[in-house]
Amino acid sequence: MAPDQPVSSPTPAKEKPVVPQKQAPVVQNYPAAIASFLLEVIIPTVVALILLYVLSGTVNLWSLDRNLALIIAIVFLVVVCLILSYVIDTFLRNLRRTPPVSGKKRAAQYRMRLIKFVLGGLIIPLGVMAAANFSQLPGGGSLMDYYVRAIQTRLTTTPTSQVGDAILSSTNPATKIQGMKALEAIHTTDALDQLLRVVSSDPSVLKDAGEYTALTEAVASYGVDAKLKLLDIFGKLPPDTSKTSALNGDDLYARYFSLPVTALRSEINAQTSDSTARQSQLSQVDGLISSMKSSLAGIQSPAPGPSFTTQDFILDTLMQMDIKNDGDLKTFGRLTAANTAYSDEIRGKAILLIAKYGDKVDMGLLYPFLDGSDDYLKAKALEGITDLQLKVSGSANPTATP
Repeated sequence: MAPDQPVSSPTPAKEKPVVPQKQAPVVQNYPAAIASFLLEVIIPTVVALILLYVLSGTVNLWSLDRNLALIIAIVFLVVVCLILSYVIDTFLRNLRRTPPVSGKKRAAQYRMRLIKFVLGGLIIPLGVMAAANFSQLPGGGSLMDYYVRAIQTRLTTTPTSQVGDAILSSTNPATKIQGMKALEAIHTTDALDQLLRVVSSDPSVLKDAGEYTALTEAVASYGVDAKLKLLDIFGKLPPDTSKTSALNGDDLYARYFSLPVTALRSEINAQTSDSTARQSQLSQVDGLISSMKSSLAGIQSPAPGPSFTTQDFILDTLMQMDIKNDGDLKTFGRLTAANTAYSDEIRGKAILLIAKYGDKVDMGLLYPFLDGSDDYLKAKALEGITDLQLKVSGSANPTATP
């Protein structure tokens, strides 16, 4: 019997190598990845700003000191953005359900999350607040100034705010002028804010001579309270060099017609004993003066109508205030008059501001303007010297424009 032969095991079949599936090129994922990244860092700021606006409608944060309210708003915005950044990142990671990684890939994921937190929770909200505070709008003030005014208007509906709304919603100059006179008569801090709100929100008042005059008189009646706010607004405005330096209707009037009109006013005051009749006659003179100035402005410059800037408004209003020697206004006038970045017309008004609020020792501030080649500034400097000399000598100014 033959010995048992060893039974050979069958040869295992060769396994097919696993071929990895081709993945889409990384470049194709870039747009989606960038869009997702931008959304993750921008959404927290947008949501936080909306939440801040909603809460501001119930809590009058801006009634506090401006700097304190701004710090509270910034801290609130950053804290909310950081929380939202973390919540959004956690939600999206759970939604993607990516397998755990280690090593360099894990470190890269942590770096990307840190970048998102820094951008979405710190840099973007702080950048938005900085832009809102330091941006300068054509009408004057920053975006934050408009935001605060809008919030305060929404929070409080007072009689003065209703008057302000009536002025801004009207297209009739007579209605606007009467509203300005009403705010002048109310004479509260809120009424002053409404007048300044008209300046910033309705550029058309700077193009109508009657509205412009009524607004300057109304704001000027608030004296020191208005002075501080006007100086703050002026400091935030960029220099406006678009205005020409030609002598306007007011300048021509002051040069050729002011003296006889002053004599006429004196004669009316001296000869008319009845106060009602005297006031009526003076009002007629004022009407003639206004008409004369308009005609002179047309002769001097055939522009279709008057057009002032916010800087003109501020300087004209400061000139009308019933304030005695004022160091702040004198310094403001000196710095503005010496700043060549401003138009000659703005600098000329600043020269007259020095004369109005200066004293005898300030006469030397006006003479240097006589050395320049600009006839307009020379004329304003000579007018300022005359005004200041008459002021320190105790005489009434015969050349002052009524």
